[in-house]
Amino acid sequence: MHSLRLNEKLAPSFTPGESVPTDPLPPDVLLVEAEPAIADTLIYSLTAVGCALHQVTTLALARARLVEAISALVVLDLGLPDGSGLDLS
Repeated sequence: MHSLRLNEKLAPSFTPGESVPTDPLPPDVLLVEAEPAIADTLIYSLTAVGCALHQVTTLALARARLVEAISALVVLDLGLPDGSGLDLS
């Protein structure tokens, strides 16, 4: 298992012989976090490693965002103002 350090760039994996794009798209991350101080820290960290970030603060907004676009990763607060993050489905 590979642990990601903050100064590393996220990149997709490729099979041998496949051409590697020179400018791959950054992974799309949905951040669902209601606490501003925690959100700021996560935003800093995720953008530092090259993620394309979308942030919302409620369960309802997270559901709406996921209808619009699928994210490669969802970072989820469990204690949201309108319910538990575990109810996101």
